[in-house]
Amino acid sequence: MKTLTQFNKEANHKLLVEEINQYNDTGVSSEDLATITESVQADNFVQEFDVSTPEGHKSMMDWIYEGFGMVNDESYLDEEYLNEENIITEASKKKKVSDEPEVQETPKPKRVIFRFADIYQDTVDKYKDKKQIPKAFGRFSIAKIINPHQKAAGKDDPLTGPGSPLKKLGVWHSPMTDDIKVFYRVEPHPKVRGATAINIYGHYSHDDAGTAPGKAANYKKQENLAKRIKNVDDNDRFEDKEFDLEQLKKQMGVD
Repeated sequence: MKTLTQFNKEANHKLLVEEINQYNDTGVSSEDLATITESVQADNFVQEFDVSTPEGHKSMMDWIYEGFGMVNDESYLDEEYLNEENIITEASKKKKVSDEPEVQETPKPKRVIFRFADIYQDTVDKYKDKKQIPKAFGRFSIAKIINPHQKAAGKDDPLTGPGSPLKKLGVWHSPMTDDIKVFYRVEPHPKVRGATAINIYGHYSHDDAGTAPGKAANYKKQENLAKRIKNVDDNDRFEDKEFDLEQLKKQMGVD
């Protein structure tokens, strides 16, 4: 393999750069490049090629970098440093780094923590015969882990009845069955910085919540449920739980 010391002593700047670029462009390994340039330092570089630092350049390294279309912005690369370091290897490292595409890191998703109210289990027990609820709640959980603010289903909505005390609490409900919905609220976690909390208050039917379709709103039932939810909030009666998204998807048979 040709070495730099075999170049004609009359070689000029352009020829040298073309030769080095040829090695880089043809995929020469870093080991071969190191072999090619092992004994070449700035002082014998000047002797071998019978050249001096061109006008307008502070050092030989500036001259070499220019040939690679780069700028030597490291002030410590002076002649003394060049006498101790391999100039071509340094330049090729710079070129390799500058040619690599910038890698954009994917932002890590925020932690999503489900906070189960102590009144939640009573509603699970009440509707334990509704076999579709566990799977529906699993799919709801997957959607909220991926994006806490996206709708988990078509009718995943806030309670908006005029004058409803549940509306004042900012409670949403998402369907588990045609009649039963999970009542919840999304908010910043009060104890874990940067995490999102999904407060789960329970599974309630239209009748439980006083929102039966086709009937007048039952504000007494709504008021009673709102008081229970507010009492949970005021006294922080929650149990935190985090789900593993991939494991949950596997359980639910979701890709």
